[in-house]
Amino acid sequence: MKKSRPGTIVMELNHAGIPDSELKPEIFDDRQLTVMSALESRFQDNIRKGYPYTVMDMESGKVLEKFNLHNVKPSESQMNAMARSLLDAFRKWEKRPEDQK
Repeated sequence: MKKSRPGTIVMELNHAGIPDSELKPEIFDDRQLTVMSALESRFQDNIRKGYPYTVMDMESGKVLEKFNLHNVKPSESQMNAMARSLLDAFRKWEKRPEDQK
């Protein structure tokens, strides 16, 4: 099993709005294949299945590579929760005296 490079973070992105059976992997270019080959096999397998991932260098904060970003989609309940959160924050902001001008 190959290990991720030291100082690298591998993040799976949200795809709850797309069933796993409907995920479609992108066609990977040479750079993506090189970065992917340095990852653990479990990450490689998920990326090849279409799961969206970002690989970052922890020291610089630079994104080394992105995979399957077309499959990033929150679920409807996650979108509703975000909308409620934003609405609550707006209502609190709206009630502040300094914002009543």
